[in-house]
Amino acid sequence: MLRVWAEHLPYPELRRPAVLDLLGRGPFHPLIAVRPEDDLDDLAASLKRLLHAGLEPGIWPLLDRAQGYWPSSETVLPFLARVDGLLVHLGSRGARPPWIAVDLEPPLRTVERLAHRPLIGAGELQRMSHTQF
Repeated sequence: MLRVWAEHLPYPELRRPAVLDLLGRGPFHPLIAVRPEDDLDDLAASLKRLLHAGLEPGIWPLLDRAQGYWPSSETVLPFLARVDGLLVHLGSRGARPPWIAVDLEPPLRTVERLAHRPLIGAGELQRMSHTQF
C-alpha cells in the first residue's frame, strides 16, 4: 500500500475527479493533515469521496501550536483528546477514517530551542568533509 502525506492540500482538492483518478491509479492512499482550524465537515466530505473511490484515507491529526503542534512526550493527553474528538465528529458524519497517522516528534519547545543554535560546529563540519561515508 502506498501512502501520500498531504499536509497542505485543501480538502476540496481531494474531491476533484482528476485528483481522485490520480490517487486511484496508484493506488495512493492519502494521509490528510488535520489542523484545529480546519473545517471538519469539509474534511468529512473529502473522506467520504475517497472511501467511495475505494481508497483508504487516513487522518494526520495536529494540535494547536500553543499545545505543541504534534504528538510528543509532552502532548500525549491533548493529542489523545484531539484524536477522540475527530473520530466522534467524523464518525457522526459517516466518514470515520480507516487510518490515523501519528507523527511522533520531539517536544516543539525542544525543536525551537535547538533551531536557534548550530547543531554542527565549523571544525566538526571540516573534519566530517574528510571522512569517507
